[in-house]
Formats: sequence, C-alpha cells, structure tokens
Amino acid sequence: MKDNEIFDYIKKETENIPVPDSLAPKQIEKNLSGKKQRKYILYRKRSSVLVAAACLCLVIIAGFAAYPHLYSSFDSPIIKTAENKESDTASVTYHEVYEHINDYWDSLSDSDLTDGASAGASLEENAVTSDAEDAKSATAEQESPNAASDDYSETDLQVKGIMEGDIVKTDGKYIYTMMESTMGYEVTIYLADGAATKQVSKISVQDSDCKEMYLHEGKLILTGNSWRNAREKTDAYPEQYEYDVEYVKPYANETEIIVYDISQPEKPKKLSSLTQSGTYNTSRISNGYLYTFTNYAVWERDIKENEPEDYIPQINGKVIKEENIQFLDDAGTNSYLVMTSLKLDSPKDFSDSLTTLGGGSDFYVNDSHIYVTQITYKDYWLVGGQNYTAIVKYNYKDGKFSYHARTQVRGEIKNSYYMHEYKGNFCFVYTKYKRRSTSNGLCVLDDKLNLLGEISNLGRDERIYSSYYIDNMAYFVTFRETDPVFAVDLSNPKKPTLKSELKLPGFSSYLHSFGDGKLLGIGEHFSKKRAGGVKFSMFSIGKDYKITEQAKKLLSENTMCYADENHKAVFVDEERSLFGVGIEDDYEPVNSEYAVYSFANNKFKKVLSCKLAGSVENVRGIRIGTTFYVVDVEDEITAYDMNTWKKL
Repeated sequence: MKDNEIFDYIKKETENIPVPDSLAPKQIEKNLSGKKQRKYILYRKRSSVLVAAACLCLVIIAGFAAYPHLYSSFDSPIIKTAENKESDTASVTYHEVYEHINDYWDSLSDSDLTDGASAGASLEENAVTSDAEDAKSATAEQESPNAASDDYSETDLQVKGIMEGDIVKTDGKYIYTMMESTMGYEVTIYLADGAATKQVSKISVQDSDCKEMYLHEGKLILTGNSWRNAREKTDAYPEQYEYDVEYVKPYANETEIIVYDISQPEKPKKLSSLTQSGTYNTSRISNGYLYTFTNYAVWERDIKENEPEDYIPQINGKVIKEENIQFLDDAGTNSYLVMTSLKLDSPKDFSDSLTTLGGGSDFYVNDSHIYVTQITYKDYWLVGGQNYTAIVKYNYKDGKFSYHARTQVRGEIKNSYYMHEYKGNFCFVYTKYKRRSTSNGLCVLDDKLNLLGEISNLGRDERIYSSYYIDNMAYFVTFRETDPVFAVDLSNPKKPTLKSELKLPGFSSYLHSFGDGKLLGIGEHFSKKRAGGVKFSMFSIGKDYKITEQAKKLLSENTMCYADENHKAVFVDEERSLFGVGIEDDYEPVNSEYAVYSFANNKFKKVLSCKLAGSVENVRGIRIGTTFYVVDVEDEITAYDMNTWKKL
C-alpha cells in the first residue's frame, strides 16, 4: 500500500473513533485543576481532535494487519441488566477491601494494561448494553426563583428543585463571587446596588481549590479540593516528590466542605469545616441536605493490611466503617465513589456516608434517586475493542443512602445531560461506535434498570452533541456535516417514537427551552462556505412535535462560547425572552464580550454588549429586579438598566 493510501486509511479510521476518557478535554482539565489553563481551554475544541487523531494513528498502524478479521457490522444495542444480588448491598470487611485492591495491582502487573483502563469502573461482564458520547445539553426542569422572592435569577439547573453550585450566586440583595487566589481561593461578597454596588466582605481559604458554592437559608456553603495534606506530605518526604506543591495539589485526594453563617454578610462567621477522601466531583442540595460526591483512588501498591487509613477512604479524618463500604463488582479496583450527606440546619457532622468500590464519573440526581455512570474500556486499543458504561442507581431520602440497582451498557454515557427520569423510568441517549460508523439512539429502562424500550439507528455516521428533555419529549442533536435535531416521544416507555427530524448546517451543542413551543440552540455553523463561528437557532415545536428552525443568527467565523461546556454560564429568562452568553474571539480573546439577546418577531436582537478584559469562562449574567449584572469574577461587576439596557 502506498504512503498516501495509508494516510487516507488512517484519516478515515480516526474520524469516528471516540477519544479515550483519559485524553478527553474534560478529564485533562480536571487533572490540571488549580492551575491556569486559559490558552488550553481557548483552543481545546479544535486541538483535541488533532491530539486524538495523533494518538489513534499509532493504534491503527499497530493493528493494521489484523483489521480485516476484526471488522463486523453494527451490533444491536440491546440492554441486558446485571443480576442484582442480595450481596450487592452487603457490607464488606477491611480485609476484603485489602484483597480487592491487591488483586487490582496484581492484574495490572500481569497484563498489558489494555483492559479496564478506567480503574474498577466495570460491573459484571455479562451485563452488556447501549452507548453514548461527548455531548452538552440542558433539561426543561429549571429551578423556579427563590420561594421568598421572585425578583432575581438563579443558577440554571438540570432538575427542578435540586440545587447546583456555581462560581457566582445571589440572594436578591447581595452578590457572591468565587475565584482562585495565589494560595487558595477567595469569596467576595458585594452589596448589589446598581452603579453603587460595593464590596462588603471577603473570605479567604488557603491550600484549597473551591469548585462550587451555594446559598441556602442564610448559609454559604463552599465545596472543593484541599491540597493541605499533599503539601504536608511533600514537606515531610521531599525526596519522594519530583515536583513542588503546585504540581502535587491537583492530585490532592481530599475534599473540603466549609459552611458559613451569612445572616450578616458584612461579617460572615465560619460554622464548620468537614472533609471526605477523594477528589471533588460534584454535589447537590435537596430538601435541606448537601450531597457531595468524590472519587478516591489508592495509588500506593505496597499497602499494609493493618493500616486501613492507607487504603480506606476517610470521613473527617476517620476511616469509614466497614458497614458503609460496598462491593458492586468482583473485579479488582483501586478506586472508590464516596458519598456523604450534610444536614444544613446543623452542619457540624455528616448525616450519612456510603462508599462503593468502582468510582463514578457523571451523576443524574432528582428528588429521590441518584444515577451514577462510569466508563470503562475493554480492549479499547485493539481494533474491535469496546467501550462500556456502568450505571448504578441509589435511593436517598432525608440524608440516608441505599443501593437500588445496577447495569452496564455497551458504549458511553459520557455526560449527565444525556440522562433523564420520567415517570419512574430512566432514559438516556447514546452514540454507538463501530469502526468507521456511528449510530445514535435512545433507551428507556425500568425501575430496576431493565430494558423497556429503545429507538436506534438515528443519525448514522454522526454523534450526539446536545440533548434536552421536556416532560415526555427528548430532543437531541447529532452532527457530522449537518445538524439533525431529533424529537422522540417517551409517552409509551416500551415504544419510544421518533416524531420529527430536522437537518441543518452546523450543530447546536446547547439546547434550552425558551417558552411555549420554542427551543433555543447555541452551537457552531459549518458549511461549504463557512468554517465555524457561533450560531443561535430558535426551533419551533409544532403540532405533533414537528421541529422547524424559526430563526437563526450567525456571528463571525472566529467566535466561540462556553455554552456547550458549562450550561451554568448561560443566562436564560424565558418569561422575558432573553438569553445571555459570553462570546470570545477564537484568536483574540481580548475582543471578548458578554452579550444579551432578545427574541421577538422571529428575530434575534442584541440588547447588551459588555466588553470583557479576558476569557469569558468565569463570567456570569444575573438579574435582580430590573437591573442586570455582568459579573466577571476576575475583574468587576457592571450593572445595566434592563428597561433601556444602558450602563448604570
């Protein structure tokens, strides 16, 4: 075969093979948390594909001679649930955990590391199922304004009533911002008063990275990674560490939760500080409890059984009790998922904790269930290898956790916004990969995670970029050369029905309801004459859920935004037909702006343009009454009159 033919083959092969989770931008960013990554973040959309292609070229060349024997047609993405046993909920002893972790390290030393690349994430191998990839979206279940006042906006949520943290919060009178500092992070509290907005206090926390914060009934809750122990370990054993603490801190294996009394925001009072083992993943507030999820890994190979603190997660410095540890798999692993609950009325100690061996990546949480997914790779680096996603369902109520069911799906469910619960059934969209082809679909599982219904083979040779659920309807976008928008009716869980399919140039990587019968799409526009740039689409949902593009607006080709990477960065006011988002020039970030658009008479109209000093990723737009605030946590707060959209 000639060189150019080999190159063409490699190009085609790499085009649709998913990026390994360890190389995904999201995972790289997590690993490098705590360090400035602006240049990386700015260009990752275009560079990540090149990185993946470069890595996968080596894989394909190595397996080139074998590929004719390994090619096969698409497998039907049928879901088969792992048998749920009584032993699934049984607690284990420290001795069993010790043996489990040693089995993991022994299996790695005897293998070529091609199996189980995501430590301990698989469930039973006989539980085979469906798939999905890289998407960003939102759901229709938006949080209503605070019950005490309906005069200010809140953080955009995935599920109504389930609070999520962010870097900017308001209670209608004060604005709270969080940003990293040289030695940790700072929370600044401002009195929101239009042009007279002023700082009233500041909280500084050292040796920690705050990831998210909450406001709840006169309390400020901060959650994030602590590298305090990593610093102490580095100081005590400097010969064991090649790098200084700046490089150690992203791998600090402890999460810290700090609660402040802010009944007097000018004088915040610290109430408690709690810790749990593991790197911070995410958290939620539901019915007065904070639920925190961390991933804890044991990296030491030579652990001693009589020193459980070296291989068992800890809660507030104490090793988790045996009755709070569960196995969900017989295979060895070195990782845990650690879950805690904290009653915010009395935040002195955790109400409950549960840890399972196997870890967790993405979480869907409603008012009674927690769904945890984790991706594994089976012979991933071989042509013919498969990706799998484990799904574990937990019940929770009044701060108490209990295991419910589990399964495994063939492929990937790589983002929490793929997932949705409707009338007690679990739904998700997926992308199925097979050599040069891809296929997409939607599955519905029952309470025990058994398959109820499925619709498949949608958007062949494309992959999902966003999804959005409104009651019984699932909307999702796939893309390769066009942007098919699918509408699937979930009313009959045993027979999901495709109601509409709309094909457009480009893709929407963010979807959000925008009032009755409308769906807002934010993404990029690609065509033969255009290489990219931000695109706004307003989709109309007509009779029998038929979708049409009611209007569109294209910005310049070099523009980009972060709507697809963080739905909390988008301001949406359906009642006022407004949305706000940060827009960045891909080559000159100094030209960035926070823009607010209105939609009326089938047209997008820019009503506000606030120039920004740098990247838009740490900027939020919030509304208090008729005043709109553009909050740049690294620079300033700018106020505008929403009646005239003039700067105050």
